[in-house]
Amino acid sequence: MRREGGFTLIESMVTLVVISAGLLALGSFTIGVLRSDATARARIVATHVAEQMLEEWSATGDLDTTFGFSVPAAPTNSSSTNTQTGSYPASDINITYALTASVTRMVADLPNGVRNGTGTPTSAMLDGATTTPVEKKVTVSWTRDGRTHSVYLTHVTVMQ
Repeated sequence: MRREGGFTLIESMVTLVVISAGLLALGSFTIGVLRSDATARARIVATHVAEQMLEEWSATGDLDTTFGFSVPAAPTNSSSTNTQTGSYPASDINITYALTASVTRMVADLPNGVRNGTGTPTSAMLDGATTTPVEKKVTVSWTRDGRTHSVYLTHVTVMQ
């Protein structure tokens, strides 16, 4: 018996299964890329919001103009932190960010380990004025797909 040209039913079915598996893998990969893109976009917006917060805080001394809440007062105790919270809706990506601004009074050695007569660190000297270093920290958090993400930026400055 002579075989005619063409494909058998089994060869066609195997080809169909291999192509289907490839298309399913490609679809799964595409969904993963889209989800990763949405997370990256949310992180970029969060970083931009954090940068805006620090810039406004440094320029005006407050966050009330853009973000609607006052910054915390610098603590009077060493190594303590004061915190304020607010929110920022990003309607273009359908996320509401939780904002936190905190300021921490820092205790650190002066250059070359300079200390006062008691052996404890003293306030830093800047241009002849006594200053206290503080850390300003802004945290921007959001929840997406049941997971909480956050971005934070810090800025060390002096309190006059």
